Amino acid sequence: MGRILIGRTRRPRPGDPLAAEAWFERGCEHEDAGRLHEAQAAYRRALVNGRTTASVCFNLANVLYRLRRKAEAIDLLREAVRSEPSFHEAWNNLGVVLADLGQLDDASWAFKRANSLAPWFADAIYNLADCLQDQGLSDEAQPWWRQYARLDAASAWGKYARSCIARD
Repeated sequence: MGRILIGRTRRPRPGDPLAAEAWFERGCEHEDAGRLHEAQAAYRRALVNGRTTASVCFNLANVLYRLRRKAEAIDLLREAVRSEPSFHEAWNNLGVVLADLGQLDDASWAFKRANSLAPWFADAIYNLADCLQDQGLSDEAQPWWRQYARLDAASAWGKYARSCIARD
């Protein structure tokens, strides 16, 4: 007897949740390996296959941001927080992209939202203090710098936060 040759596997149909999950996992693998274009394609396939979730939007937005496609990243991060309003990491990243584009008022609001959802989330605290400082609102930034310095005393960012406190 010979071996059995399989001619074709079942092609996933749009809307197939198993296919969407597989594409999402593939996107994560590509992203972890630094293959951003491949990650982008895989995350988009996850969306086409019916996995329009906050996590897919978040991951795809992060890839697009790293590819310098910030407007697209903003749209996806807004979709992520629309579908999962308590996603504090997405609020933080939305603030980062907005700040990069010079939309500092909107960025500050996003960082404040992230902080209200997760008061212990140091990244949002640091980003809010930095954004307020960039807006010339040093007095408003001071409590955030102090809070960040308490949370992250040992890192270079903690040292920078302490230097911002010492300025006044």
